[in-house]
Amino acid sequence: MADSVTNELIYEVLKDVRENQYHTHRKISFIEDELKSHRAHAHAMQEDINNIQFKLRDIETEFDRMRVRFGLIDPAH
Repeated sequence: MADSVTNELIYEVLKDVRENQYHTHRKISFIEDELKSHRAHAHAMQEDINNIQFKLRDIETEFDRMRVRFGLIDPAH
């Protein structure tokens, strides 16, 4: 009889461990999904920053051409 009580106790503890493991796995999966989402957002922001930098470079180039055309700076600049 002592063996069956011990086995039942072990069984209940193992059920609790399994349930806790399941909940932990779900939480980890949720965190992984959140990290993926943040990575994608950071990547999109970096692309936006790169696009802004390219456009700014184009504007600066055009502005320099205009300054040369109006004689505000030397053509060698």
